[in-house]
Amino acid sequence: MSMGPEVRIAPGEGVVPLADVLTYRNDLVVRRFMKRFDISQGDANAIFVELLRWLWYLASTNPAPDNPEAHAIDEPLFIIDEMWHEFIIVTQDYTKFCNDMCRHYIHHVPNSGDDARTKHEGLREVKASLAALLGTKRAKYTAIYDVLGKDVFVLWYLEFPQRFSPEVISLMRTKTGRVDAGLPCVTSDCPQDAEQEKRDLIEEALFMNLLRSVPD
Repeated sequence: MSMGPEVRIAPGEGVVPLADVLTYRNDLVVRRFMKRFDISQGDANAIFVELLRWLWYLASTNPAPDNPEAHAIDEPLFIIDEMWHEFIIVTQDYTKFCNDMCRHYIHHVPNSGDDARTKHEGLREVKASLAALLGTKRAKYTAIYDVLGKDVFVLWYLEFPQRFSPEVISLMRTKTGRVDAGLPCVTSDCPQDAEQEKRDLIEEALFMNLLRSVPD
């Protein structure tokens, strides 16, 4: 798999292979998550697996200078972030997982507020802010696509934002609504032009997710 310039695999740190990390299970964390959110066990288990994938990504990559937000969890992944909170609370299990699988403790890095929802004096400032945000997000998305692949990128940045938007998460938390549909299936069909499909998917995700960042 070719690697983009925005992220690089951290060499020689002894991180366990992703396939082995994804076999880890913690029923206590999943049960705690299900007590906080109105969600099926199947979906909760699937989200926990995606959290493991996210933690592996953090442990096995180093952000490049042009991708400063590489390890900051952002809005499309808020449902993974909620599961992360539950895992961290189970301190002994979380610490052991980090030490055994990742070889070091993975600290939680929240969204840095890199959106454009602030007030601006004119159109020029709005354009500059959105252009900077677009560049940052494109670097982040490209890195995740290159390291984790098309299927994971589609799940995290095209399907999760619709399935588990902040509004839906709020409904799930307050028990006033329920999301019953299973997690979307993603395909592994090999496209004729993989690079073009990659660019198209990244641009689609940028457009969909940055709509929330346009100032009022």
